[in-house]
Amino acid sequence: HRSDVMRRFCPRAVEPGELPRIEFWNVLTGAMGNIFMRTVFFFSPFFVYYAKACGFEHQHFGLLSFFMYLTVLFQLCSSHLERTFGNRKKLWLFLVLPGRAIFFWYVVTNLSPNGIIAVLVFGMILSNLADPVWFGWYFDYMPAEMRGRFWSKRTVIVSVGVLLATVLGAFAMWASPEDGKLTVCKWIMGIGVSMGVLDVILHAIFIPVPPKQPNHNHPIGELIIPLRNRKFRKWTLILASWSFATATMGPACLPFIMDDLQLGKNFLTLVFTITVLMFVGVMLGWKQMGQLIDKCGAKPVLLISHFLWALVPLLYYFANPENAVFMIGACFLLCGVFVSAGAANAWEKVKGELTPEDRTMFIAVLTVATTFASALGALLEAWFVHQYGVYNVFLLSLACRCFAFFLFFRLEMNSPQMTVKETIRFWWAGIGNGSHL
Repeated sequence: HRSDVMRRFCPRAVEPGELPRIEFWNVLTGAMGNIFMRTVFFFSPFFVYYAKACGFEHQHFGLLSFFMYLTVLFQLCSSHLERTFGNRKKLWLFLVLPGRAIFFWYVVTNLSPNGIIAVLVFGMILSNLADPVWFGWYFDYMPAEMRGRFWSKRTVIVSVGVLLATVLGAFAMWASPEDGKLTVCKWIMGIGVSMGVLDVILHAIFIPVPPKQPNHNHPIGELIIPLRNRKFRKWTLILASWSFATATMGPACLPFIMDDLQLGKNFLTLVFTITVLMFVGVMLGWKQMGQLIDKCGAKPVLLISHFLWALVPLLYYFANPENAVFMIGACFLLCGVFVSAGAANAWEKVKGELTPEDRTMFIAVLTVATTFASALGALLEAWFVHQYGVYNVFLLSLACRCFAFFLFFRLEMNSPQMTVKETIRFWWAGIGNGSHL
């Protein structure tokens, strides 16, 4: 009935007994959304192959990265839109659905590099307007004590879906003749866009949105609220510094792997190195990382994860076509354990300490600050790689990461936190006993 359908889009309280069903749909739609992103976005090997066939050069990848980062500035408008529009679910659907459907345009047509950049940027503007709304929605229905374990479980299941989809796509590319690879690649990307659209529809139908506390702040006042919070200012400085550091080599990584290290010649080897091994890392770390965060606190896990993450440029620097699978594979295995399963999960716990009434704007300001820093890092990377070559970019990123890492010691948390030494002992004791903590 029409009234039943409309009720699905109206705010209502979420009962504890509904959480298992909500978790199921959150995970399923999360897998679909990540398959969409891993096939059509600029960090996908399928997109890199497609874009190069359409005339992309190294400067186009740098330009695309810069503009994609800047689109996150639109997250500052999301809180105002949310308050003006009223219904969070309808607003999110209104923004995300056309923002994903537009990707069909560049998949089914032969656009120029500038045309592809324009379509991606427009889609990302709509996506970034919607992201803080989604995160505020998620934090309102998921209890704080469940977020660490749930997000870790979600990460693993989503990784399985992405892994299967990517391996199937890589196999299709590997099995197709050379003159048919571009057509196969476009089919893969088209299926990815379809999954992204279906993700939005299912999410809107099956996941309820709780009522939000009224917020009568003026938009300018909302911008000032996060900046007046001393602890939040530290979070912003820490994450912005780290985002700048990682972006100083980010845009160069996948083209470097596919071209300079020659892994792009065999899609199966490429996917094994950058996707399968990362999935193995997530599987090795997801449960223990989630439980470490819940029991020891987010700060020690962030310190351990970012220390190892800071060493990643060294693996790229010493990589060559002969040892590429080993060096880049080790890099993605490390990132699976300590970035996807560790750092990302810990930051979700940190965000959970924000007050519900201000969470959307706080997340928007934090994301805008870090992404603007990433845009500056991408610009520096584009200039540096042109002047000094890609290998020196890795040394630059290593130096920036080492500086940013020490800022994490200044991170403040409301909840009690173990020290890094205590956390490592606790973790090692769990491994030694064969337990899952």
